[in-house]
Amino acid sequence: MMAKLSKVVRRTTILRYLLKAVTRMQAKRRLKDWLMRYQFHTCGAVTKIAND
Repeated sequence: MMAKLSKVVRRTTILRYLLKAVTRMQAKRRLKDWLMRYQFHTCGAVTKIAND
């Protein structure tokens, strides 16, 4: 249980990096990269966040 939770926390921490983007183009690129990586992830919670 704890291992799954730490995976979710690690994946969502990357969203903070995305939100720190300075320019619109940089934010679009970071969001696209994040979605490509986690949209079909094996962890259901991360997939749910990416698809919403």
